[in-house]
Amino acid sequence: MTEEPRPDGSTREQRFARADARQEREQNRPMRLAISSNRRKILRYVRLGLVLFGLYALWDIQANFDFVRLPEEGCRPIAVYEPGVTLLVSKDPSAEDLVLGDIVMFTLDSGQVSYGRLSTPPGLGAGELLADSGYWILGDNPDCPVDDSVSLGAIAPDRIVGRVLFPLRF
Repeated sequence: MTEEPRPDGSTREQRFARADARQEREQNRPMRLAISSNRRKILRYVRLGLVLFGLYALWDIQANFDFVRLPEEGCRPIAVYEPGVTLLVSKDPSAEDLVLGDIVMFTLDSGQVSYGRLSTPPGLGAGELLADSGYWILGDNPDCPVDDSVSLGAIAPDRIVGRVLFPLRF
């Protein structure tokens, strides 16, 4: 009984020879270190902890931060930000979080949201931020007439809805 070669050109002996060579390579390969069952459990808990930490981080970002996209057209009260940039905004900042020079978002009487830079109110010493009537918020773009503390007066602390952390450029 002679075997005819397969379509790939190999005979039975050649296939057995390849199988024997493969088995010999497997036997000569260094053995992997076995992972003990305790180590496997620890690794499982570490992976579970990382997943839970990631889920908590996503929830925290969703609960405490907002992404605000500036319009492509129109004037910008803060000249640093180009049109169409997305800003990462911290929702509801406390008075301890606000520092002179921060860019904050505040609501106008009409319900619209605007933004400007915190500055020292007139009549207060340099570096002071909060007057009795509220925060003094100004736009720093002279080409853009906006509603800020020059036209509205001091902005009440409860009207500040966010503090811009940084722009996202993507």
